[in-house]
Amino acid sequence: MTRNIDMTRRTAAALAVCAALALAPVPARCEETGRGGAPALAGVGMAFENARLLPHEARAKALEEAAASIALLLEGGLPKERQIAALLLSAEIQFALGRYEAAADLYKRAGEKDREKIYRDDAEAGRILALEAAGRDGEAAKEWKKWRERHPDSPLMSEASLACAWNALRRGDRAEAASALEEISSRWPWMDQDRRVVLARSAIGYIAGDYAGTLELLGSLEDSPAAVYLRGLC
Repeated sequence: MTRNIDMTRRTAAALAVCAALALAPVPARCEETGRGGAPALAGVGMAFENARLLPHEARAKALEEAAASIALLLEGGLPKERQIAALLLSAEIQFALGRYEAAADLYKRAGEKDREKIYRDDAEAGRILALEAAGRDGEAAKEWKKWRERHPDSPLMSEASLACAWNALRRGDRAEAASALEEISSRWPWMDQDRRVVLARSAIGYIAGDYAGTLELLGSLEDSPAAVYLRGLC
């Protein structure tokens, strides 16, 4: 089953990084001199975003440099208001490098440090996505359930439900996946046209042996590796 971890960390933790960098207060005397780590931290954030746009080999090198820079900032100490943003950014960089276990640990630390629970749902969601990326779908499924109970009003709930559907599909639980998609249709009907939702429904149809229905669903999608693969199977 094609792995789908689209919930995207960009929707969750990465946006939380941007918010944390923008909103965390910094003493005026630190902004020009670089004291307190804030400008340096913002610089690492920009380096990370730029690295994501580079070709593969150059991207890997730039990500390694960003990882080293953020590690130095964390080791050297940052103002309390910047530590959560630094941990989230470090987690994002480790995820981009494919070091999912390290990313999961950093997301966990960020969530635990967020005493005011401003970014905790983002951090915890990022951790679960990292567990999934590391192939720990069974553990992640249990964590999604806990996450949903802890954060019933999170703006990420619709994405979490979609992530649960794909997690269930990878574990071979078609009924659980269908239930998650039904919740999406009921609570967030505009997501029915989301390509990830259509692909998930198509996968369920294929597993059920409804090849004609699967092809009909896939007909609404532009070509993508996953869509082409499913069409070929049918």
